[in-house]
Amino acid sequence: MLVQKKRLTHRIAIYMVVLIVMLAVLLAGYAFSTYSILSDEMQTEAASILDVYGGQYQSRVAQMDKLLQNLLLQKQTTLQLLKSASEAKRFYAAQEIHKYIQNVTLADKSVGLFVVADNDYGLCVDASSTSVSYRERSAMRDFAVQSASAAAQPRQWRFVTLAGKTYLFKMYIYRNRVAAAFTETGDFLATVPLNGKQEQTLILTDGAGIITDF
Repeated sequence: MLVQKKRLTHRIAIYMVVLIVMLAVLLAGYAFSTYSILSDEMQTEAASILDVYGGQYQSRVAQMDKLLQNLLLQKQTTLQLLKSASEAKRFYAAQEIHKYIQNVTLADKSVGLFVVADNDYGLCVDASSTSVSYRERSAMRDFAVQSASAAAQPRQWRFVTLAGKTYLFKMYIYRNRVAAAFTETGDFLATVPLNGKQEQTLILTDGAGIITDF
């Protein structure tokens, strides 16, 4: 009789272990299935967000490009006068370009700051569409001036950190003359106002995948 009780107890213990293992497997399968479903939903939602918001960011970049190109095309003759042998003509050209970029930044906030400089005669003018501190403005001006004297720069939008802030910038360099456009990455991301309660975060990266802002 005692032996039978022991066997019964042993069997019950085995059944309990088996049931616990089966329950653990079921719970693990449910958790994995739930995670997969949630992961797919988040990826789908993220793709939708990129489709919607990506177009708006692309439009912002296209407009920034347009403004910089317009400066080069519409003021082509004036830009050439920055290298004139006449000091009066150089002064006139600098003032004319300054007035032009001021009007552009007043009418369109797509570009944060324009810088036009010529190193041959030490000329440099700028205009911003937003409030920029003296330190930040000087950093962008200095960067543009130094770049004008450096080797040829790729004519594409890139990132640079100046005076503690990161900017999206593009510049055209020709014979020690530079025309550059800068936009702070925080301002660029604000192109699309996001709901603070959203679970997703938009991350801005460079060509190497390094995070520049979010």
